Amino acid sequence: PTGSSAVLVLVVTAAVKFGLYRYCLRVADRTRSPAVTATALDNRNDVLTATAALVGVVGARLGVGILYTGYEIVQDNVDYLVGSAPPDDLRAEIVRRALSHPDVEGAHDVIAHYVGPEIDVSLHIEVEGDRTLREAHDIETDVMEAIRELEEVDDVFVHVDPKELGEWKADETVDELVEGENTEQ
Repeated sequence: PTGSSAVLVLVVTAAVKFGLYRYCLRVADRTRSPAVTATALDNRNDVLTATAALVGVVGARLGVGILYTGYEIVQDNVDYLVGSAPPDDLRAEIVRRALSHPDVEGAHDVIAHYVGPEIDVSLHIEVEGDRTLREAHDIETDVMEAIRELEEVDDVFVHVDPKELGEWKADETVDELVEGENTEQ
């Protein structure tokens, strides 16, 4: 038997055996028979055995639900646990915010990944090479703050490259966004 029928069989068995135990005890008291007393104790042991089996069956049924819940939790959170990339639209918004600064002329090496439920971002931005260190720092800070305003983002690292170094690397998302920004101007 499985499921509910197993539980029913074990409950009925325990109830019948308990009834037999009580009956045999009464008969043993009246007759003072060691054999009937032994039969009563055997029935009591059957009650305990059926109860132990019942606990196992009920525990297994509950365990399946608990295992399934655990599976669902893992499925919902595996991306957070292994540092997966966020959705493309969020990555595009990160790039869009970096490129929205008037002094940023390009972006590359954009990396965003989950660290727990939050996202860490690292990217390189390109600015004119004649900027002072203070100006470059201010641009980096502005870009970092603009990206950090996104609710999901926790930490942002921005590296500033002089545009003239030519460190640009192909990135379709960035290319499409830069192209879109240029056509709007």
